[in-house]
Amino acid sequence: MRTAKKRIAFYLIMICCACAACGKAEEKKLQIVFQYQMDYWDAYDLSGSSIPDQKEFEALAQSYIQETEKLLGISGWWEKINPGADTLILNLCITGETGSVSRASYGKRALDNEVEAGISLGGMALTKYHSDGFLAHELTHVMVGPSFSISLEDGLCQYVQGTIGLTSHMPGMKENGIAFEQYFKTYHEYCKISAEEGAAPKPQDIIDSVGKAGRQYPEGPRMMWMMYSESFVRYLISQYGTDRTMELIIAGEEEGAYEKILGKNLTELKDGWISSVEAVEQQYTWEEIGRMEQEFLQK
Repeated sequence: MRTAKKRIAFYLIMICCACAACGKAEEKKLQIVFQYQMDYWDAYDLSGSSIPDQKEFEALAQSYIQETEKLLGISGWWEKINPGADTLILNLCITGETGSVSRASYGKRALDNEVEAGISLGGMALTKYHSDGFLAHELTHVMVGPSFSISLEDGLCQYVQGTIGLTSHMPGMKENGIAFEQYFKTYHEYCKISAEEGAAPKPQDIIDSVGKAGRQYPEGPRMMWMMYSESFVRYLISQYGTDRTMELIIAGEEEGAYEKILGKNLTELKDGWISSVEAVEQQYTWEEIGRMEQEFLQK
């Protein structure tokens, strides 16, 4: 590993989004200022990742912000954080520590015309899986902000990552044309078998925590909980549309928001969700899924 040279780099990008006002398209512009505490591309070998240099990272971040705005229908999201803002200060941290995880800080008001946020990308995620280090996921946290349910929030971020991210729910699935619903069906059945063998928590224990109000992560395997949370969010979007689901996630304040916004309580919604998962015809075994992953990682 080469020795890092400390520096701060700034890069400006203009993002335009259209909104309807008085029947005419009004252009809103967001200026992005990227800030770095050091030259991560000099400190680490990122040549095997999807962000081999600073320019590629900034282009990918710009693209993800634009795509997420369209996917979730949240143009002008920065003005909800700071009315009148036209600049996003995005602080990047990359850590090369083995097992490090990615995370983000929510967008917050800075100067009169600024919104500031930070993203930390785990070095292991950047290199081992040839992925984007969950960049789309973390940017969604920045753009959407906190929800009354951490399960809904992370489920939404997983949905964005799997839809527009360079890799989806599991390496090799998107590349083999396997939709999330089919992958999750295989995963769900595998979890049930693993629970019977005492090798994993019962899926029902995970299901019980999905969609609940609260900001604390539940005990147990984080990735399993996030996979089920993503499946639940995808179900809500498929049944009620993106606009109403986003209203629930952004404007909801407690579990009563489910019935107020979607017309059903959380228990009813989860019953419908699991019924839809059980109704999917499984096409792959877990072993076949694993082989596809290994083949992808060996490329």
